Amino acid sequence: MSFLSDLQAYSQSKLRPTTTRITNSIGQIHHEARSDDGTFQTHDQLANSNSIFMVIDNSPDEKLHHVIDGVYIGSQDAAINIAALNECRITHILNVATGIKNAFPEQYKYLNIELLDVPETNIQKVFTYANEFIQQAVTNHGHILIHCNAGISRSASIVLAYLIGIRHMKYDDAYRLLKTARSNIKPNDGFIQQLKEYAAEMTRTNENSVVSTDKVESCNM
Repeated sequence: MSFLSDLQAYSQSKLRPTTTRITNSIGQIHHEARSDDGTFQTHDQLANSNSIFMVIDNSPDEKLHHVIDGVYIGSQDAAINIAALNECRITHILNVATGIKNAFPEQYKYLNIELLDVPETNIQKVFTYANEFIQQAVTNHGHILIHCNAGISRSASIVLAYLIGIRHMKYDDAYRLLKTARSNIKPNDGFIQQLKEYAAEMTRTNENSVVSTDKVESCNM
């Protein structure tokens, strides 16, 4: 059959419905399909969620959640809640969101580390840098808010890295503490793996430090 014949035999009714899958820059998956009336319907799905669709919650998430002395976690809404920021005596803000500008640059000391919330992101490479900024705030008797867009994955991972790297907590203990402070935290699978690797590295470093100290004391005896 010629191409012309194919065109003449074309019938829209013979077309099968299809769904277009679109993944945006922060790992959210959108499924778009055309309905019978010709309009397009969009459903949202979390990346790597085994095709379970999520309901997007657009309600404000303005609370600052206290984790440990001087350290708070929250969403992008918390980062613009000036009343809560003042109430918690925030002095520093660590912004690890994408596309979120610093709201009060003249009032707080900011550090921006833009991270994508996808498992492939190498978040471990910023742990030391972020930890130094957080500890600087705490050491100077300040209070710091760590936030991303939703306050669930990226900011949670950064806080966990601080608890592991600076507070010398085991991964499970750090996770329980943070989960108690903010119940909806959920770092993506890639971040969890990197955090566990980081925790193992910190354990080895601490053990080697103890061994080295013991050797020095033995030599002085």
